[in-house]
Amino acid sequence: MNISLHKNRHVIVFSILMLISGVWMLINGARSQKTFIDEYWSYSLANSDDSAYIYPKYKDSWVSAETLKNYLTVQKDERFVYRWRDTSHPPLYYFILHTVCSLFPDTYSKWYGLSINFVFFIGTCILLYLLSATLFNSYKKAMFASSVWMFSMGALNTFLYIRMYMALTFFVVCALYYTIKYFIEQKNKYLIGLYVSFIFGGLTEYTFWIVGFLITGLFFVLTIKNRRKWLTFGGVALASVVTASIVFSPTLLQFIDKSTENPVIAGSFQTVSMLFNPQEVFKRFMLECKERFFPFILSNKVIFFILLVSLLILIYNVYKVLRNLFTEWWNNERTKNKTKFSGFIKERFVLWVKDIGNDPHKSAFIMLFLVYGIAVYFIEAVHLWPLDWRSTRFVFMLYPMQSILIALIIMGVYKQIKKLSRILQCIVISLIALNFVMFNNGKKPLAPAYNWFVYETALKNEQFKRIVSDAYVFYVRKNWYDNNYVFDSMGWYYDKMKEVYPMQREENPPGYDYQRVIAGEIEQIQNGEKIVIMNTADDGALLNKDAAFVSLLNRRGFDIVTVETGIDIGYYPFNVYGIVPYPNTPELKQKRIQQETDITRYLSWIHDERYSVLIAVSDECSVSMNEEIMAQLRELGLTENLIGKVQLPYIAVIDRGEVVYEALGGDPRESLTWTGELRDGSGYEILSAGYHAGNTCAITIEDADYAVKWRGLNIVVYDNERGAVLDSVAFDTWANELTAYRKRNGEWTELLIAPSSSL
Repeated sequence: MNISLHKNRHVIVFSILMLISGVWMLINGARSQKTFIDEYWSYSLANSDDSAYIYPKYKDSWVSAETLKNYLTVQKDERFVYRWRDTSHPPLYYFILHTVCSLFPDTYSKWYGLSINFVFFIGTCILLYLLSATLFNSYKKAMFASSVWMFSMGALNTFLYIRMYMALTFFVVCALYYTIKYFIEQKNKYLIGLYVSFIFGGLTEYTFWIVGFLITGLFFVLTIKNRRKWLTFGGVALASVVTASIVFSPTLLQFIDKSTENPVIAGSFQTVSMLFNPQEVFKRFMLECKERFFPFILSNKVIFFILLVSLLILIYNVYKVLRNLFTEWWNNERTKNKTKFSGFIKERFVLWVKDIGNDPHKSAFIMLFLVYGIAVYFIEAVHLWPLDWRSTRFVFMLYPMQSILIALIIMGVYKQIKKLSRILQCIVISLIALNFVMFNNGKKPLAPAYNWFVYETALKNEQFKRIVSDAYVFYVRKNWYDNNYVFDSMGWYYDKMKEVYPMQREENPPGYDYQRVIAGEIEQIQNGEKIVIMNTADDGALLNKDAAFVSLLNRRGFDIVTVETGIDIGYYPFNVYGIVPYPNTPELKQKRIQQETDITRYLSWIHDERYSVLIAVSDECSVSMNEEIMAQLRELGLTENLIGKVQLPYIAVIDRGEVVYEALGGDPRESLTWTGELRDGSGYEILSAGYHAGNTCAITIEDADYAVKWRGLNIVVYDNERGAVLDSVAFDTWANELTAYRKRNGEWTELLIAPSSSL
């Protein structure tokens, strides 16, 4: 049947479906939050006249918002100036993106990249429809197969990801379409499209050549008896490689030279070498199935159910074929020709293969299936193996082929159901619907597990934008991926921040103290400015667990407020801390001390030479004592470790920042006492008794006992400038809640730890 797309009502229906899917793509494009680092690099590699990445050049220095903007945008004097510095990918996509951005100088919009994706998306839809119509020889089936892809999560991910993968998908489908058209119709006009698609596909992404190699190899196998046919096709494919190499020649040697440094290029070379090592390929295939394929299938119940139904139908059909063959052999061949059943099966298999070879549509389906299956394996299990990357972006280009095969399976299942009686049809359909409802629990839509680029972090991104708005941002990283991988994500927020200061903790000279550097830089910023410190979540809670840094900032007039943890920036979770400057007046600090209920914060506040601190343990203090509290005690100059020292007495005196006395008892049945005099002449006496030695404490200054006398650490803070007690508090370090107690009008008042405030 000759498919005609002109003046056909099915073209109208397909156009409507394509329009609906296009609107769906644009709606999701408007809703998406573009924060993935590779997308930022798309713009910087296409438009920046400086180095491709920000971090190496600006490490340990302030980076202005204008600098970040220049990495994303095209300046007026740089319009249509094409550069290529990224050996990980060929230049074609960057040239296209730069062309679009050059039309809008000094501005940035995600729509510059999405508009390119949208054009290639529409082109892919049309080509996929034409390819499906050629394979199925039916426009109805073609509409169904193309719709499977157009309304899939895979297509949406491909569209939303501002990289070269949507363009790559277009050129892969284009190459498949012209290959299969030439394979079926043998018209030389299709070789022109094949030649062009091979060139542009190869100049878009290196992994295209994996698919191109498979298409060429399988074409050769399926047309091995037609020498003229495969020689012509092979000549065109080779000519496209030569042409692309000539176009690519200024950077081809650089590409080869960087193969030992760039993991993506190394993976490409290893993929080619693996084609000639079947033993290693099989080994990796089995390991890939064990570690990824089978766990994924078993964890996704919907896909598992579909595959199970398909497998049962396949087994049933194989059984029917074998039964019919056995019946035919038993009735005819066994008695007439005295042929064994195995020989009979072999003869029929040869006839079946010849039948497929004589039917170009069936052969084309075989080619499509093999290209898809082998390409998925080589990209996932071989090409990405040395990188240890597990991202669906590298197989986006294969999703249209997958949609055709899924459509074929669904149509096969439907065909089998139609053969059943009406009652059985209702039962089967009801069971399928019931399983879908049960597997989804009525809460989540049916969708693939992979949805990397359908960003669902809009709320957190908006919160982060509010946090860093008009702020000086310190970006602290323990170690770096490829020296810059995560920091460049900050470029998305160039229009929000004032400046950003990238720091790396582990690759600096000996003696480098990032905390002192931050504190020193903060002091250079005018009082009242907004300051934010952030670090990636895998580095741990960098600031609020670091007692020395907390104390350092507090002493210099800044307070740390934990804003949010786990905010996704560049697909990596971050902890974000607001640094709030405050007037460092004695009055305000006294008020903070008198109201503080968090023991670690309290210990950081009283670290001041204006105060004398007297500590005594009553009853027990060790059960909930932790390293965070001990770190703050060590910041005060104390050395005894109270963790695990059950019911032992303890006394400490710190006068104007200097430890005068510290003692930890060795017997829980004995108490400790200490008498002394502060520098202003005020006399004091301290008693500490554990549970078995009296279960009490006393902190007496000038004959007045100021101790709260509650279980745990009893602390009295004496203001040397005023010559009076500033505060008295007891922190119950036996209880998990670490409750704070103060005396109000002679009565104990329980003060639970207040939650952290936010910017």
